[in-house]
Amino acid sequence: MKKKLVVFLILFLVLSFFSFDVVFAEEITFIESSCDALFTPQALNLSKRVLGWIQMLAPIALIVFLTIDFGSIVISTNPDEQSKKAVGRGAKRIIATICIFLIAVFVRILLSTTGFSGFLAHDPMCSEATGTEAAEAVTVVIPEPAIESPTKPQLPGKPGQTSVPQIVVPNGNSSSGGNVTTGGGGSGYSHTVTFGGKKYKIYKQCKYTKYKFWDGNMCDSGCGPTSVAIVASGYGLNVDPVAASKKMSYGSLEQVKKALTAFGINASSPKIPSGKGTVAINDIRSHLAKGKPVIVLVGKSKTASPAALYTKGGHFMVLLGEQNGKLIIGNPSGSSSTGTIENMVQHYMINATRSSRGYLLIQS
Repeated sequence: MKKKLVVFLILFLVLSFFSFDVVFAEEITFIESSCDALFTPQALNLSKRVLGWIQMLAPIALIVFLTIDFGSIVISTNPDEQSKKAVGRGAKRIIATICIFLIAVFVRILLSTTGFSGFLAHDPMCSEATGTEAAEAVTVVIPEPAIESPTKPQLPGKPGQTSVPQIVVPNGNSSSGGNVTTGGGGSGYSHTVTFGGKKYKIYKQCKYTKYKFWDGNMCDSGCGPTSVAIVASGYGLNVDPVAASKKMSYGSLEQVKKALTAFGINASSPKIPSGKGTVAINDIRSHLAKGKPVIVLVGKSKTASPAALYTKGGHFMVLLGEQNGKLIIGNPSGSSSTGTIENMVQHYMINATRSSRGYLLIQS
């Protein structure tokens, strides 16, 4: 009996806690979370359902076994002896059932607790890099007003900042031709960047903290839909991060592509760099040279310093172009908004936390 109970408990724990990144839609699709999730929301819901079945089936199984024990007494040729055995078995079964039922109830309540569920279902470090190293590494495209210091870089404004000086960066070795123009901000976005014939609104996910997304809020995990909104603005669409989030269930390259498609923007299938990243580097560079953006999913580097240049978990950003070998990035968070293609691919995709760091080529 003890062995059976142990086996049952092991199966119960496996079903309850083993995280399969599976979405039950028209077909089964395996997904990669954008924020180093311990569990996806879908896996948490599946665990809760399994626990609910256990709560329901445990008492039913107990009744069935007790009925069998009672029946064995009735048909036994030695009712007294059989009765003693049945009482012993019945007591063990009742105790086991109560334990299983209470464990299922406890775990289900725990998984339903907002704080605990949020901890499991998303990584709060998705939104932006923090710490001294990351802060020192931040370099952005936006300069200060030309009359004061045309070459001195300026750190991103605080969340309440709504305007950025209008200034044109001289054309150097731009991958798509033309000048980079930065403009003022507005509702939900800190500034604009005009490059390659497109004007992008650089939306900031933490301006939408009060809105829910995934199993948290937009500031926690909204880099994916915010990146979709940045791309959409470059194509003249009035799509903010909240509208984009309604087309997604969680953060993944597949879900970002789904949201883009919903707004009529075509994107490639998710591409995952491998090896030394040479193919991916050339792929991204040639695409940016056409004046078309690229959405990237990056992570915390295992090989570069600072490791958390863009994120401590996983983070979506938009590559708008390349100027003088430096990337122009539409970043939904307050982390770095520059870098090189080589460094990003080799250290923040390939040699980064978790696998499946990759990118989408916007083809529209």
